[in-house]
Amino acid sequence: MFDLENMVSKDDRFPEATRDIWQHRVNNVDWEEDWIFNDYTFNLLNCDDLNFLDFICEMIHPFARADKSEVHKLLQIFTDNLTYDNFEIVEKTRISNKPIFVGRIKINGKESSAKKGRAIKRC
Repeated sequence: MFDLENMVSKDDRFPEATRDIWQHRVNNVDWEEDWIFNDYTFNLLNCDDLNFLDFICEMIHPFARADKSEVHKLLQIFTDNLTYDNFEIVEKTRISNKPIFVGRIKINGKESSAKKGRAIKRC
C-alpha cells in the first residue's frame, strides 16, 4: 500500500523508511504500537476514507496476520467502530481458505453505493 523503499526516512542513519521502521519497531522497539496512525508521512487519520479502509483491511490480510483469532478480534473492533459512520468490512474473496476483506459503504435504502461514494471525504 505504501512504497516504503521510496519514502524518506526520519532517521538520518537510513536512506529509506523501510530500514527506519525496522530499526525502531523491531530492533529498538522504541515506537508505540499505534505509531503509524500519528505519523504525518502516512496521514492515516486525515486521509481519504477509502484509503483508511484499505489500510485496516491490509492489517487483517492473511499475509500480514496469520492468527485467525487476532483477525477475528480486529475485525470485531473495526466493525464496532465503523458502523457509526456507515462503513463496513466484508469478505471479498479467499486465499488459501483464509478471508480477504474489503471496506465499503453500507448501502441503506435505495441510495446507490456510487452516489454514496461521491459523498466520501477526499483529501
